[in-house]
Order: sequence, then structure tokens, then C-alpha cells
Amino acid sequence: MISVDGRRAGAWLALREGAALSARCVLEGGRPSASTYEWWLEGAEGARESLANNSAGAELLVDKVPRDWHNATLICAAAHPAVEHIIRATTILNISCEYFFGHFHLKFV
Repeated sequence: MISVDGRRAGAWLALREGAALSARCVLEGGRPSASTYEWWLEGAEGARESLANNSAGAELLVDKVPRDWHNATLICAAAHPAVEHIIRATTILNISCEYFFGHFHLKFV
């Protein structure tokens, strides 16, 4: 499972554009612990991007979540010595965007 701020992330994870993201990949009940972790971001069109520069093992730290991550899938992949296949946990990112609306005046003639 993916944990954000100590709570289990559901199918959707709501974040604000520009907010920090701190996530953890949690495998429950396994001994020994998972040996390797990888974090990926899969865009709506299916292209995958490694988040290795933002991760250290089971931890993922992103300083500012960008707008273009909206509807992308966050993937944690873990390898465990007792399991032949890769264990995956996913959540879809729902990024609320910050928009600036300037001041304007209407003049009726």
C-alpha cells in the first residue's frame, strides 16, 4: 500500500498543485522486509517516468507537485525475496490547480 502522512492512500489521492508530497511504500506482514523499491509515475497516455531522483528506498519526497501530474498514476514497486513477482501499489493523483484571476472592470455603454 501507499501511505501519505501516515494514512493509507485510496484509489485517488487529492493534492494541491505546488504542494509537497511525502509518501511511503508499505508491505504488511513480510519478513524479511522488501529488498528493493522503485517509484514510477505513469501518465494518462501510458508513458512511465522514474521517480528515482525523489526517492530513497520506500520513501518518496517531492517538493512541489506539478499540474501535469493530474490523473497520473503513482506506482510503488517492491521486490521481496520470498515472492517471485514484483509487488505493486498504485494511486491516481487528483491535482487541484491554482489559477489566478486578475481584476477587471466592466463598462456598460
